[in-house]
Amino acid sequence: MEIASSIEKYRDFGKVVSIYIGGGTPSALPTSLMDKVISTCFSVFSPSSEIEMTIEANPENLTFKKLKKLKALGFNRLSIGAQSFNDELLKVLGRGHSADETLKCYLFAREAGFQNINLDLIFGIPNQTVGCWIETLEIIAKLNPDHVSAYSLEVHEDTLLHKQICDGLFSATKEDAQADMYFECLKYLSKEGFCHYEISNFAKEGKECKHNLLYWKNGNYLGFGAGAHSHIENLRFENVNNPNDYIEALRCGKKFLEICEKLSSDKVLSETIFLGLRLVDGINLDEFKRKFDRSLIDIYERQIEDLKEKGLVVCQENLKLTEKGLFLANEVFIQFIPD
Repeated sequence: MEIASSIEKYRDFGKVVSIYIGGGTPSALPTSLMDKVISTCFSVFSPSSEIEMTIEANPENLTFKKLKKLKALGFNRLSIGAQSFNDELLKVLGRGHSADETLKCYLFAREAGFQNINLDLIFGIPNQTVGCWIETLEIIAKLNPDHVSAYSLEVHEDTLLHKQICDGLFSATKEDAQADMYFECLKYLSKEGFCHYEISNFAKEGKECKHNLLYWKNGNYLGFGAGAHSHIENLRFENVNNPNDYIEALRCGKKFLEICEKLSSDKVLSETIFLGLRLVDGINLDEFKRKFDRSLIDIYERQIEDLKEKGLVVCQENLKLTEKGLFLANEVFIQFIPD
């Protein structure tokens, strides 16, 4: 199997705390192929005793039988792409499932033994009202998942939805309405016992996603598959994007990296800032100084004062985003991009 050739090159990577099968629709793969992927990983890497193993899934790809097999393979975390519990909005998004299918998938997953389930949601969908968004949040409260990811819709060019908006079939959701939905989400999920720990992520106690925390804390990770990204000790690399080219490179023992970049010290510093600011707790100023032997306040004093005046950050022991700053995070991050 081609991915095995890729994995073998990193045998000395060390103990693995997380395996995340995502991107595209991995749940569409037969479990026999997923078994080969996981077996290869464990033949090369040593898992930690508390490894988190996540697989992303679309509701239409999962049956109770398949969920039982995935659980038997060692997956202990499931991320379901619910997006919405409104069938009309799911049609707007071009999703292949209904709200009922998501509900069945979730209940099957619980019955199959999954005790750590994330539900992915999207707000700011054309034709979505704040009231409609609250209805989805009410369903979330009844289901009581362990984790919720709630993302503002980004409409990319060259997509059907972008064309439909340009043609006037749908209207893009205004920023004020998106903000109302975001703050409603913060308020509602907090009331339901979820800890808001990252801009778009909410977890019950102890169920924060280890894999994503690794990204946000600028840790080391390896990506396998076409177009996958990796980061090892300030070295970032990206695999060949075209699947056929990637497979052929591995079969022939050729170079399968598209991009390999050694990050400058300034870039490492700035990335540590805007990745760390994604976390609700922000960046601990003492830890930052120990890591870089420089004071974050001294380096960016003017920018931080400006952001404080705009009500986007607070700065005491930690530099962190305010609620307003969480919604306007990109306006904050741009201040820390090196010249």
